[in-house]
Amino acid sequence: SEAFRLLQTKNCDFLNCLSHLDYSTFRRLVISMVLHTDMARHQEQVRNLKHTVKWKKTTNASWFDSKDPQVWMKEVETLLSLCVHCADLSGPCRPQVFMRRWTDRVLQEFWRQGDLEKDQALPIGLGNDRSKAKDVPLGQVFFINGFVKPLWVQWKEVIPEVEICLKNLDMNLDYWKDLAKARKEESKKNDNDKTEEGRSEMKNGKK
Repeated sequence: SEAFRLLQTKNCDFLNCLSHLDYSTFRRLVISMVLHTDMARHQEQVRNLKHTVKWKKTTNASWFDSKDPQVWMKEVETLLSLCVHCADLSGPCRPQVFMRRWTDRVLQEFWRQGDLEKDQALPIGLGNDRSKAKDVPLGQVFFINGFVKPLWVQWKEVIPEVEICLKNLDMNLDYWKDLAKARKEESKKNDNDKTEEGRSEMKNGKK
């Protein structure tokens, strides 16, 4: 709504050349794309995409081959919304050096949000607690397996060229798995060291 409000500012309305119908269509598509970035709709989007891809394979149908204008426009809306949603979840699909930078920036944003929630005595949202930073690798494994990969696997059925993104995703998933394993082993070692220190102190106390 803020973007369309800005369009009302003098010399900012770059859409004023559109007809009323084209403007209404553009506005509807933009609103749909923004709403579909909501993670609450994620699983539904993946299910719908998977169903559509399967149906098109079964019927040997192609995208945009419908002669019904409403069906054709619905496919445009669906694919544009999915394109933006995939872009929104593209961080783990980048080459590792860029993936790390992107992940760090996103985490910092979440943690700042968590700090604000803590300052206002509000429940700290999932992933917003910076005190749990050591759990990041395991969290990334969960995020990729549960959300990112299912979406991008189906998106590849629509746009095969994104295969490189899936290869990056698999390499990054292995990276986070290895890091999560190392963190777990380190934590276990620290726990064992503390246990041994406790036993040693008890023995010395008895002496």
